[in-house]
Amino acid sequence: MRVTTLRRGTLRHSPMLCEVNKETSVRHTHENNNKHEEIGTCKSRKSFMIGFTQPLRPVSNNNNNNNRYSYSCFATTSTCSSFISYRNVSLRTQFRVPVFPFVVLCSANSFYDFMVEPVPGDELARTISCNGKVSLKSLVATGLVDGAARIQETKPVATAALGRTLICALLLSAGKKSDETVNIEFRGSGPLRTVVAVADGLGQVRGYVGDRNVDLPPNRKGKLDVSRAIGEGIVRVTRNHYTWKQPYQGLTRIVSGEVAEDIANYLYQSEQIFSAVAAGVFVKPDGSVSAAGGYLVQLLPGASEETLKLLEETLYSLEYSPTEMIRLGMNSTDIVNKLAEGLNIQQVHKSRPLYRCHCSIDRVERTVALLPKDEIDQLVASIGTLQVKCEFCNRTYQLTPPEIEQIYQDRK
Repeated sequence: MRVTTLRRGTLRHSPMLCEVNKETSVRHTHENNNKHEEIGTCKSRKSFMIGFTQPLRPVSNNNNNNNRYSYSCFATTSTCSSFISYRNVSLRTQFRVPVFPFVVLCSANSFYDFMVEPVPGDELARTISCNGKVSLKSLVATGLVDGAARIQETKPVATAALGRTLICALLLSAGKKSDETVNIEFRGSGPLRTVVAVADGLGQVRGYVGDRNVDLPPNRKGKLDVSRAIGEGIVRVTRNHYTWKQPYQGLTRIVSGEVAEDIANYLYQSEQIFSAVAAGVFVKPDGSVSAAGGYLVQLLPGASEETLKLLEETLYSLEYSPTEMIRLGMNSTDIVNKLAEGLNIQQVHKSRPLYRCHCSIDRVERTVALLPKDEIDQLVASIGTLQVKCEFCNRTYQLTPPEIEQIYQDRK
């Protein structure tokens, strides 16, 4: 059981603040009009703790066509007021809070829906050849990339760079252990400066770019100039698992700045794996993403020259790029089958990728508690309120001077 708690008895989230009174009432407060509405009562007048005991899941609602989600919660008496922090979903409607144990029902704001459950149509398919010499993976992640661009408010060039990196991270992590992570980091001389994506074996990914407002004219081919936006520099790929003594890290130079070519070069130079990597993002004039996906084909140890030649012929004969195949209606399984022409393959395994950010007010408080108090005091004295912004989901956390003081009191 993993419970995220927020001290001082306030559930904070924009655009709705949720507040639990120490006495009997449970209220929600809208930021716009500061209107309070009592929506439930508690039978205990003591301070108590609310915690989620399972992830968000859809529930049926016959009276409303909107999706609704349910958390199973528990509540216990406590000597201090500690409450759950709604940090992985944006809430916009009322809670239904009966007696203990709590069941909290809410509707998810569509702005963050893609972080709650996989977007329909997004899918990752993977398989290997029957002789065990070829690995094939394909990914459709249109909704995931569009959601990431929307919450981070990226310009088209930044959207393309971020989307391609997210796609490559998901492809590299697919089939790994659930707790194994793959971190891809581009550090270049271009205006983007940095592009980062982190994925795990569960198909969860997050990422950001150094400058989301980069806007460049198209390149000679009339496409988004991602290569110029990234520039020259290095690409670092880090694989890690909590059971390892230390992470595995590979470092190669950026050869083109187009992301997929650089990942293919990394796989060959650092991991000695012959690979074909493709990643694409189609951005419409209004900035939204209408197609995003890619594929990864790798020769495994012991592959013959005949197998290599067959794969080369298949890849060179492809008429469409990943985004073009997606826009033509092909799903991830269709793309895998297209890549596997001439090969006998095993059963195709499918999974659903999800954009997942792990930020929370708890992490912010723990970080602040590790900093010297005099430095925090000087910072608060100059700006009044401490603000921390998450690069992965663009959410801002605020701590007032009394809250900061309480953090250091708790540390003692």
